[in-house]
Order: sequence, then C-alpha cells, then structure tokens
Amino acid sequence: MKLRFLLFIGIIILPVSAQKLVLNVHQNYIPIIIQNGDTLISSLSIGNQWFLDGTELEGENHQMLIQPVSGKYLVCVTDTVTNCSSYSEPFEIISTFVPIVRASDIVCNVYPNPNNGIFMITIDSDKPETINLSLFSVDGKIFAKQQTKHLPGRLVIQFGKSNLSIGVYTLEIKYGTETIIRKLIIE
Repeated sequence: MKLRFLLFIGIIILPVSAQKLVLNVHQNYIPIIIQNGDTLISSLSIGNQWFLDGTELEGENHQMLIQPVSGKYLVCVTDTVTNCSSYSEPFEIISTFVPIVRASDIVCNVYPNPNNGIFMITIDSDKPETINLSLFSVDGKIFAKQQTKHLPGRLVIQFGKSNLSIGVYTLEIKYGTETIIRKLIIE
C-alpha cells in the first residue's frame, strides 16, 4: 500500500490586542523664492541660507536678499528641530540694479545768473586741486581766464568782466581732471 502524504501549508492568524500608534511627522516645506523689485524673498521666515550659482552667500541667512546681482539663486531652509534641509527651485534673475555713482567730487554754483558780467563761483570739495576758469563767447572767443588753487572746503571766487556785451557766454571750470560747463547770461 502506498502512503500518500498531503502537505498543508497554512497561515495562522493570532489575535493582537489593539494598540494606539502615534506618529509624529514633521513636514519640511520646500521654500519658494519671490522677487519684489530689487529684493528676493524666501517663502519661509527662518532657517534661510542663500546661494548664488551654487556658492553659499556668507552671512546671507535672512528671509530677504536685497539688491541681488544677475545669476541663479537658491535658498536652503534648515529646520532647527529636525536639522532637515529643503532647497528651493533655482531662481534666475537679470539684475537691472544700477548703483549710485557720484558724478563729481565737487559741488559748483555760479550766481547771479543773469548778471552784468561779474559773478560769483562757489566750489565745495574735499580734495585740493588747481582750478582753471575760462569765459567764452558763443563763437569760442576767450574773454576772461583765471587760475587758482583750491584747498578742501568751500572756495568763493569773483570772476568776469564788467565791460562784456549783452549775450550768452560759456563758463568752463576745470577742476583737476573734471570739467564743468555753465551757461551765463549777461544783461
């Protein structure tokens, strides 16, 4: 007689007592960069670190980055509790910010204008220079010239001629390498 064995594989289910499982999930947010004029703003207020073209911008860890230059920006936000970090999508800008450049190291006023041929020139500057004054007619003829030295501070110069014809004249003030042109009316 042949014996046959039947193998039975089964699954045993044991009752498990109900347990309450609490998961504390801290959600990391992906920061978003917003541009407002000459300022980039992270959508998250704390934990920011700014990057330009992949390089960390040292000390730029605030929510706003003011007057950025052209390039690709990222902001990385690190959660202080979990120490987890999230990076924004790259944000490329082309800066149109133009820094203020001082056009001249001197301030010059000419008065009165119109005048009778004699007028005053005030020059304010912090650097000493040689000043060359020239008064030209509209056809380029020189009617008066004067050279003087200027020390730092304010200089007041009386200049011109009392016998000039009525008309428009050009005053050229050469202060070191700078040239200032003023139109004068003689009455």
